[in-house]
Amino acid sequence: MGGLVKMFEKDIIERRLENGACVVNEYQPMRGNNWPVASDDSETWQLSPEQVMLTRQFFERVNKECEERMAREKVIVYKFVKLNERQTALTLLEHMTKAEAVELRAGVTGGQLLDLDAVYMGILLSDGYLFISENAMVRGLRKYGSDVALITLIEGLFEEKGAAYEAAYQRAA
Repeated sequence: MGGLVKMFEKDIIERRLENGACVVNEYQPMRGNNWPVASDDSETWQLSPEQVMLTRQFFERVNKECEERMAREKVIVYKFVKLNERQTALTLLEHMTKAEAVELRAGVTGGQLLDLDAVYMGILLSDGYLFISENAMVRGLRKYGSDVALITLIEGLFEEKGAAYEAAYQRAA
């Protein structure tokens, strides 16, 4: 069967291009705003067997490292619980690994949790869950003291995050 597909590959690709397919062939990324579109013979995306092997090894290494980090690094997870029309409580779910936190199905991805400190300054609110990295919690406890109320600590972390984002926006402007 593979030989038949190879024999008619140009015809298949031509039909896909005519019909506006997002994926023209399996070696080409989706077409979109700025994605390059290969010619109908797909020479732009041809890789040698060595390049394919190196690319696979690279992605396997990255996946393995990410899985190891997800299993090793921990996050503190809180959930917002609606008590009534006017009140919402913040309850501690658990201090868990980032892999376990992703399994909560809380609208957060593994990549977001791996980037929690670097991108989200250690605190992320997603789908009724609050994720705080260990680093952010330690930073907050050092700044506000170990006897600080939880809500004060969280408000302080969000204020720091907002101030940092504002400063970055001002530098960019």
